[in-house]
Amino acid sequence: MLRQAVSALILLGSLLGVMTFGGVAFARKVPPPAPSPTDRAALAGSWTGTWAGGNFTYDAIATFDVNAAGDISGTIVWTLHSTANGNGKNKVGMRAIEYVSGKYYPETEAVVLDGYRKDDPNGIWELDKYRLILSPTHSTMGGITGEHDSWAGQLFLRRESESTQ
Repeated sequence: MLRQAVSALILLGSLLGVMTFGGVAFARKVPPPAPSPTDRAALAGSWTGTWAGGNFTYDAIATFDVNAAGDISGTIVWTLHSTANGNGKNKVGMRAIEYVSGKYYPETEAVVLDGYRKDDPNGIWELDKYRLILSPTHSTMGGITGEHDSWAGQLFLRRESESTQ
């Protein structure tokens, strides 16, 4: 009889999303909703823009892919546009590629990216972290970047028009 009561409680708890073990209740964490194909298309593709921080300005060309779970992979091609640093002025116009991965959260339009690898033979870029918001029109996104843990960098991107892709 006790065994049947415990089994019934476990079954009920499973149906309600709560499991009990030794009198302690554990709620099952519900994953965020996966982005719809329309939401994924809103982010995937080519973007151009500018990064600014710490007396440096870079031009950016970003390309993102987004899978059904909202996972992002992509690259950002950085071109040093200007610097107030005398030592870096001879590197203006040089490029680096940063490989990024992260997550897209369609319910808040948040885009969270982290750089994990770079091709940078001229030493113009450091891997960064990005916390961006996609606009309701899906034509722009922007936000802050880690910039050596100061979170003072700013990145603004615009969707490339169909005629330039």
